Amino acid sequence: MKILHVISNIDPTSGGVAAASTGLALAQLSIGLQPSMMSTYPADRSPAAAEPLRQSGLEVRVVGPCPGRINRHPLIRPTLEEALRNIDIVHIHGIWEQVQHDAARMAQRKGIPYVISPHGMLGSYSLSRSPWIKKFWLTLRVRRNLNHAAAIHYTADAEREQANPLGLDRPIILEPNGLDLGEFDIPPVRGRFRERFGIASGRTLVLFLGRLHPIKGLDLLIPAFARCIKDFDSEHKPLLVIGGPDTHGYRSTVETMAKAHGIEQHIVFTGMLKGGERIEAYFDCDLFALPSYHENFGIVVAEAMAAGKPVIISDKVSIDRDVKQSGAGAVVPTKVEPLASAMSEWLIDPIRCHAAGQCGREFAFQQYGFKAIAERWKRHFEQILAASHSRHTELPRSPRGAQKS
Repeated sequence: MKILHVISNIDPTSGGVAAASTGLALAQLSIGLQPSMMSTYPADRSPAAAEPLRQSGLEVRVVGPCPGRINRHPLIRPTLEEALRNIDIVHIHGIWEQVQHDAARMAQRKGIPYVISPHGMLGSYSLSRSPWIKKFWLTLRVRRNLNHAAAIHYTADAEREQANPLGLDRPIILEPNGLDLGEFDIPPVRGRFRERFGIASGRTLVLFLGRLHPIKGLDLLIPAFARCIKDFDSEHKPLLVIGGPDTHGYRSTVETMAKAHGIEQHIVFTGMLKGGERIEAYFDCDLFALPSYHENFGIVVAEAMAAGKPVIISDKVSIDRDVKQSGAGAVVPTKVEPLASAMSEWLIDPIRCHAAGQCGREFAFQQYGFKAIAERWKRHFEQILAASHSRHTELPRSPRGAQKS
């Protein structure tokens, strides 16, 4: 089965969509499917992210740099024409950019079934950002592309429910984003992360991983952390580790908040953590926190669970039901007081933290492994192709009665 993944950016620093799509493609390759990728990249990014994927055996086409809001480029269509040769099914990640629109229209014209993964872009929070522009594009072309999809993929029930007001009437696929469980199977040597950043071995660590961006709720985390550590004596105050790339200089805002709350000496900024450093951070922390105002899935939460760490997240992170179901931690509203209260309760109860971490790890290994998800996607695609073949074979006999796609 030949699958083409279409995405506007595969640079891992751009967010979870890139990691989810490339990880799924590599997992599909490992189970004997034939995935390939077509991606653009914006003017402020590099195409270098394609090289490790190619070295892993994945065919990747990259077009750019692409300026503007929707990343137009004159080579998108000819590159897509080449990429779509002999493809059985197209998996489109995202909805707004030019490459996704062109892929949907070309697939329609060629009779190739396609699946769209909105990755949270149909939720109320996303649609409220630049609402008039998005309403224009939704009316002009995005709704049409969605209505002609063979299926729409949501990563969680919460994402599907957020899209309900649009009234889309297409088959639905519910599958979480995945993890490379091999990274979490054998814990790294404990203390490596602390040693790298000069953190004392006995100090309690609260970990935040993600882009430094207003959407991530750092304006909640900083004052909440300040409140929860005030009752600890000076020698045993927990430390907040903030790991992730700076977005548009937001780190300076976070540093200003930390100084205003008098806790700048209790925060460590690591920058973006990659590969083994990222895994070491998960295993060396005591509690993971992500109080985002919007998170389509929350892959870093799933990773923290796989590392056996308790998590405290906001109820705007779509993985919140998994956290509740598994007993992996706490889910709080996007307010300072309940976040501070939850962190205080968990930080003083290591037995509870350990038990929740083990529950989360078991759940993550059962539900989030890329290989198992790739196998399920194979079945989804087989069903779509069977339905598509059935429609095409019936069409000449009864053109008026054929179901429209």
